[in-house]
Amino acid sequence: MDKYTRVKKAISFSGPDRIPMWAPEDPEYSDIETIFAGRMPLVGTTAGSEVKSDKGEKLRLIGVDGIAVTDEEASIGIKDEWGSVWKDFSGTEGMIIEHPLSDWKNFKNYKFPDPYKENRLDDAVQKMEMLGDKYYILAIQWSALLERIAWLMGHDNLFINMLKNRSFFNEVAEGVSEYAIGIIKRFAKLGAHGIMMSDDWGTQRSSWIKPETFDEVFKPFYQKIIKEAHNQGLDFHLHTCGNFFDLIPNLIDCGVDVLNTWQPRVIGIEKLGRSYAGKLCFQLSSDIQMTLPSATAEEVRKETELIIKLFGSHDGGLIGITYAGPQVKEENVKVMFETFKKFKY
Repeated sequence: MDKYTRVKKAISFSGPDRIPMWAPEDPEYSDIETIFAGRMPLVGTTAGSEVKSDKGEKLRLIGVDGIAVTDEEASIGIKDEWGSVWKDFSGTEGMIIEHPLSDWKNFKNYKFPDPYKENRLDDAVQKMEMLGDKYYILAIQWSALLERIAWLMGHDNLFINMLKNRSFFNEVAEGVSEYAIGIIKRFAKLGAHGIMMSDDWGTQRSSWIKPETFDEVFKPFYQKIIKEAHNQGLDFHLHTCGNFFDLIPNLIDCGVDVLNTWQPRVIGIEKLGRSYAGKLCFQLSSDIQMTLPSATAEEVRKETELIIKLFGSHDGGLIGITYAGPQVKEENVKVMFETFKKFKY
């Protein structure tokens, strides 16, 4: 079975031959490759990493879209095309220190980025040419609604405006949605098979907002974005972390095809599996907060086997992920990967 078919069959619960994997560390075994809407390097590098310019100058990628800057620029702060100012902290992707729409009065002169900017997908085009038709191509545009609006307004202002200045909030959400729709159309034209966006909907204890508030405020915009993805023939993948359990029915109603989380223990692996395995496809790893950084290899193996037992027993419905981010033990990632690889339907 080819890689593209394996992923599609997992998403549609129609019988893949094994658990498809998103494993950048092993491109031969991995079924998924990614392209980005931004200046991400061609292969194997993420925001927070060090790269070299064409002239050999050492640069650091900060911001979720991967802005290549010098160490000096990263330490002072650099403005992205949305007007948010990112500053590098300890070699991470950075944090926002200035929000362009922290005051609603700034919106009068605000211009959203153009998704059709000529060179926006240059790196994606190059990578697509290199990959050919071997993989399921997952296009990534980090931040769907919640995160991008928070980066524009600030988290506190997002919730204040959501409740007390809804017209302003809706105008910003509409602008963010239209940008996402433009990116989706371009990725589809390029030949991607799926689009992944992100919104971390959970804190450690619960979702940020009640399900009824989600439906009132965010659902119309999600539906608009996801409908366009489906109209363009793309699967819609949503990355979210934290305890977002109460919002899963709402996300399903919006049309999410694949739900990606790296923190299944925050909700509870058995709770999540008993409630929603078989109802949509999950893209899961062993927990990157509670397990991969500190657990023993045996504990990682058992947790990965539990994920397979609960989510991978429905003739599909599970995509495995490896995670090689900061703080996790490399050996634990290898154990997780090998455990996923052993399972066959």
